[in-house]
Amino acid sequence: MSDDTIIEILDRRAIEHDSGRVTAKGIWARRLGALSIPVVVLAGLLHRFGQLDTPTLIGSIALGCVIASAAILMAFATLVTVWRFGWKGLGDAGVGVVFAACVLAIPVYSAVIYFDKPMINDVTTDPLNPPDMPAAQAQRPPMSNPVHYNDALIAVQRIAYPEIVPLRAALAPPDVHPIVLDLVEEMDWQVIDARAPHDGIAGRVEAAAHSLLFGFANDVVIRIAYDGDRTVVDMRSRSRFGSHDLGANAKIIDSFLTELTTRLSVPGETGDSGGN
Repeated sequence: MSDDTIIEILDRRAIEHDSGRVTAKGIWARRLGALSIPVVVLAGLLHRFGQLDTPTLIGSIALGCVIASAAILMAFATLVTVWRFGWKGLGDAGVGVVFAACVLAIPVYSAVIYFDKPMINDVTTDPLNPPDMPAAQAQRPPMSNPVHYNDALIAVQRIAYPEIVPLRAALAPPDVHPIVLDLVEEMDWQVIDARAPHDGIAGRVEAAAHSLLFGFANDVVIRIAYDGDRTVVDMRSRSRFGSHDLGANAKIIDSFLTELTTRLSVPGETGDSGGN
């Protein structure tokens, strides 16, 4: 056997050996992608059940996204290695990408809504005389948004959410209050304070509404005021954290008043509220 033949055989065996190697980059892509999911899920569960504060949750989500991004980079590096040397590892890299995509879907979805909705974190049916939030003020955690209403939001809200207006009902406020309270409890909002209307003084219900997925809190107040023999219901929903609510506050008010209108069996009349 000639020297050239021996060299050719050795080269072929070396190539076959290399083609069977598994790149560690693919393994790390899978590991990092898998790690990103429990980082976000565990933080979300702890926050949902009140064991983790919101700033820490946001930091945990950011950490999970960083880990997921690293998994994507490792998957790309795996693709380059497989292309250049014929090593194995695309399967591991693919699994890592799937895991990472589940986590990165959160910021991508949030970014879409961020640019679609206005920069606002406080929505009310009565911007000129918004219901106050004394009970929420007393319970707000550190670093949360203040509860006072910013008049600069009036123009933003009127353009973005013209449908957010007071609800007027033919019933008297003392009859409307228990219906409002029942609906608040059915929506599984945490009631902070509730005062029935009496002797011309408006009633109110303050509650905390939590998002379904991560349990982000929005403080809500419902004012049940006298309007002669009728009732005018005003609402306000305020995000505890952040300058952008991603449309959550308007959705809270709209869904609540829509259901309340159905229960009161009145048309959704609108107009300026005369609440206190």
